[in-house]
Amino acid sequence: MTEQERQAFISDLSFEGEIEDCEGVFKFTIKKDFDLAAAFEGIYDPAADPPIQRIDLAYRIADQMVWYTMGLDFGPQPGMLDHMQRVFPLSDRERECLKEKLDGYCLHQTGMSLLEYGILHWSEDDGPRPTLTDLTAPTRLEQPAARSMADIDLMEWFAIQCVDQMVQDIQSRVTPEEWEKIVAEAEQAEELGSDLPDFMDLSM
Repeated sequence: MTEQERQAFISDLSFEGEIEDCEGVFKFTIKKDFDLAAAFEGIYDPAADPPIQRIDLAYRIADQMVWYTMGLDFGPQPGMLDHMQRVFPLSDRERECLKEKLDGYCLHQTGMSLLEYGILHWSEDDGPRPTLTDLTAPTRLEQPAARSMADIDLMEWFAIQCVDQMVQDIQSRVTPEEWEKIVAEAEQAEELGSDLPDFMDLSM
């Protein structure tokens, strides 16, 4: 897609279904009412990949932040232990646009703004429940990037997602027997002191 086409694609996205509360994160389901192959060119190939079952967008309540990617969920596949998933990266401008759309959808579904609904579903893991006034300060997305522990955790989570996607792509292209052999060889190499990354555990 060109930049103009991509902007139009993001602006035209809409949502459906309930807002899922996943312990400090809201998950919204994006309607699949557009050309999936064109929108996700290079990520999704309808001729080679199974149908996309769901497209979701995550919103971190404590940070008032739309996540850095949209998730493409292909559902359970033969020989795989978990759902086959891929990600579609989003720019800061696209995330801000989507945040406004999520706010409108939340207001339509619940009668509350995204901020108000987030307070209602606040996770104790994120500290004491704040007031609406507490959360009206500039969001993380609007502030200069800071090298805080929270930022490092987010970067690590994103890296894990990318590695996990790589593992799932490999697993989808081999037979269950070949996959078991790959896992066994990786575990053996790790026992021998190899510096291989621990991505095998992330998909198990």
